[in-house]
Amino acid sequence: MDLLMHKCAVYKVNIAIIAEPNRNMAKLNPAWITDEYIDVAIYIPPTGLKVRETGNEKGYVWVELDDMVIYSCYVSPTIKEEELQAYLNKVRCSIEQRGENKKNVLIGGDFNAKAYSWGSPIEDKKGSILAEWINENDYNILNDGQVPTFERNNGSSYIDVTICSTEIGKLVRNWYVDEEENLSYHKNIYIELQKQCLRQTKKSKNQMKGWRYNKEQKDALLIKVDQEKGRLTTSYDANKLKQLMETACNHALSKKHGYFKHKAAYWWNDNIAQLRRKSTEARRKVTRGNRQNINEHEKHEIQNRYRECRKALKDAIKLAKKSAWDQLCTAIDADTWGLGYKIVTGKMGARSPLQATDKEQQKIAKTLFPEHKIKLWPMLEVSRKEIPLCDNKEILEASDRIKSGKAAGPDGIPPEVIKAIAEHRPDIFVKIINGLLLKGNFPIEWKIARLILIEKPKKVDGTRAYRPLCLINVMGKLLEQIINKRLTEDIDKKRRTCKNAVRI
Repeated sequence: MDLLMHKCAVYKVNIAIIAEPNRNMAKLNPAWITDEYIDVAIYIPPTGLKVRETGNEKGYVWVELDDMVIYSCYVSPTIKEEELQAYLNKVRCSIEQRGENKKNVLIGGDFNAKAYSWGSPIEDKKGSILAEWINENDYNILNDGQVPTFERNNGSSYIDVTICSTEIGKLVRNWYVDEEENLSYHKNIYIELQKQCLRQTKKSKNQMKGWRYNKEQKDALLIKVDQEKGRLTTSYDANKLKQLMETACNHALSKKHGYFKHKAAYWWNDNIAQLRRKSTEARRKVTRGNRQNINEHEKHEIQNRYRECRKALKDAIKLAKKSAWDQLCTAIDADTWGLGYKIVTGKMGARSPLQATDKEQQKIAKTLFPEHKIKLWPMLEVSRKEIPLCDNKEILEASDRIKSGKAAGPDGIPPEVIKAIAEHRPDIFVKIINGLLLKGNFPIEWKIARLILIEKPKKVDGTRAYRPLCLINVMGKLLEQIINKRLTEDIDKKRRTCKNAVRI
């Protein structure tokens, strides 16, 4: 399953149809739709695919999209012929209930049935029943029969079948069996459909937005800032400043396309890639040995070599997963705003943020951040003359304390943009921040944080199983840096004064 998940990420897979999945993995991840006994599953990677409805029955699950329905099926090799017929009738009834989408059906699964129709050199009774059912429903078989879908040391077979309606068949651009090692006797099957068949959701309000900063684009960014700064009609309008920076970013920087990124698994490394290549080659030798007339001793050696390669690959993945995740947790504990931010922004393919419903996330958030009665502090009347105004130097020093490469806040503006403007056009920030200081206002939009919940590696019940990360707008950090430095310096000054007074 680990290699399958890696493949889904690298190949930008929208939906994975799985028979006999890893039960622990399927239980812990809400992105997996399974039947009651977890004999079959559909995995939906976080690609923004719009899912209308899901459902399950014993031996099959389905996912309904806007314009098609996908079924994942598993038939036990010990099933009786009459039981198979009853099973197929149940699948047909389920499809009939899908309304208009009953005409747009894709079915994939391990049917443990052999028939000439999908490339098997022999045909059994269960294969005949399935083939007849396919013909009765006017479905198409996508298998080309060139490569076995199931292969082990003692032989191969064609028991994994891909079925679709005529309408979906017209949209199939590619279908093939991948012979690369996946640590399963069943080989991965890849199906490519035309894009209109898998519509993705529109970018929601909760998705991360923003821009990718490049030093080469700095000049274009600053030129646009100069053109737009005349719009700052007041000296305390944080919203106008945000609009200015957004306009400049849209003009000079490339925009991030959604929250999700397709990267290798967080545990993937060169050693695993090399071991997989060796295991793939060893399996091919086993396949060639089964087809050729070689002696039993040589065949036994080839099979042993393949088993050794598989074991080495499994052990390497297990070790890499543990090492990478332990390192990740240690780094988050040491610096919450470091590696944790990189996870959120997709700069590494580690464990994804919590995949749960909005209600579930709200419940967890309320527990992690309980509401308290607001304490009202006495207001102090301060004259404007008592408030020191900031200058270009103070703005620059504050921006220098903001680290590059960190995650942007809800507004999506990277810290590098703030730092570039502070260095080359500090007067813009001076005007805004002085206005806010004189007005005694900290903008609400600079206080709003985006909460990211990341699951802890150990199985812990309740809210303790999650690490909360809060992302705020970088402009809020800039103002915080200025206020914090002033408060710190004032406290130190008063401490020194008190010490001198005691000595006298």
